[in-house]
Amino acid sequence: IWEKNPGRFSGAALRAAIPSSLLPESPVFRAMIRCLARRASSTARSLRPVTTDRRKGWPQCLPPGQRRSMTEPPLIDDPLAGAVVRMRRVTQPEAPFAGWLARVDETVVQLVDTADLRGWPGWRSRGDHVLGVQDVLRTSSGHEAVLPWCIERVDTFLARREEGGADLGAGEVITIAVSLIRGCGTARGETPRGDWWLTQDGTPTFVCAADGAADPIGEAAGSLVDRLSEISSVDGSWRLREIARMLRDGRDAAEAEAHLFAIASPEPLVLTPLT
Repeated sequence: IWEKNPGRFSGAALRAAIPSSLLPESPVFRAMIRCLARRASSTARSLRPVTTDRRKGWPQCLPPGQRRSMTEPPLIDDPLAGAVVRMRRVTQPEAPFAGWLARVDETVVQLVDTADLRGWPGWRSRGDHVLGVQDVLRTSSGHEAVLPWCIERVDTFLARREEGGADLGAGEVITIAVSLIRGCGTARGETPRGDWWLTQDGTPTFVCAADGAADPIGEAAGSLVDRLSEISSVDGSWRLREIARMLRDGRDAAEAEAHLFAIASPEPLVLTPLT
């Protein structure tokens, strides 16, 4: 059987070659062991899960009972607030309500303190073309309603296009008129008061006023349809004046919607300035 050559550093020869200061019974050896133990303890503390104290921005180690595995989601005081990026404050008349423009899941929305919306008719969902609450965000001071971002009032948009010498095309007129008809249809039997706004994707949407100090939805829609009837691409065959009266009276205008679709197909509104 082959045997390994023990060499010069094995058995008694090895022990004789080791300095006496490194033997287990020496004081130097025991001091080295204590130093290594302290370093191991420090390394273990540095590998403990940490969280951030948002008030001071200092990292804090989690107590042993609250340690989480690396596959678990991070600890967040408010899961929804953690996904919100606030951009800037807005007030009237730039927006329907005072609040924050924020980004939630890559979508720009407006956040409004629910204390400012007590008794607001928009808490009740009415479907498309009438602004409603999308969600409610919990904050450290209370709650905020998440609303679609309304970028401009419809009458302001029409005035801007007119002043720029860029009349609406036939398809754009259809888009606005049909949106007004549908919005009034969803609120039939009620008389909410407010104004018509454009959301960020160019959808005409009725925004109920928080204090009720505005025109009824039918009156506001009728005034806008009257303005549309004055656009150069529109003639008497569109019957927009008649449709405006129907909206003011709160009558069903479903047939008017079909009539308009027979004239032209709806097209997206051009929201950017035209030169």
